[in-house]
Amino acid sequence: MPRVTPGIRPSRFPITQFSQLDTARSSRQPASSLNPEVRSLYRIFLRATSASVLHHSNATSCLRTRYRPVFEHYVGLYQSQATKADVIREWDERIDNTLSLLQNSAVSRGLPHKVTRSLSQLVHSRFMEQKHVLHPKYDPNRSATKPPSLSPATMLSDELHRMLEETTRLAEGTTGLVLGSTPAKF
Repeated sequence: MPRVTPGIRPSRFPITQFSQLDTARSSRQPASSLNPEVRSLYRIFLRATSASVLHHSNATSCLRTRYRPVFEHYVGLYQSQATKADVIREWDERIDNTLSLLQNSAVSRGLPHKVTRSLSQLVHSRFMEQKHVLHPKYDPNRSATKPPSLSPATMLSDELHRMLEETTRLAEGTTGLVLGSTPAKF
């Protein structure tokens, strides 16, 4: 019999029903093969990216989009038995350096903050650019089989994006950081 407290409506479910639901729900969930250390590091990284851009939702989602492929690669390295320990150690060091950059970005408004804001703006600008390119206005005169031609502005934008990504790779190599990559298609 459920205990009745004055002012609080009694529950319709006895405690035993909740425990049965919890065990049934936990048996249906697939066992995660991801190492808890990597999962914890990813969660810390997500919180650090949010704090580094002062919890602005657009900038946070852009940085998370930029760093997601990095962690997918990191998980692949971590789960692979063929990966040598020194490769994982190097990645751990680079991730730690990146977390330090994000922490400095959250605390000070100097160069680290400008770098993280610029990285998020790079992703956002690429997204906004493709938003208009992928859904052009309907042209009834265009043939259905003919692919749309690339405009000079689109070709220039792709070239500039390629150069920015190359510069980011060079900066990663010289500083020992992981700066992520902007996805080509959203």
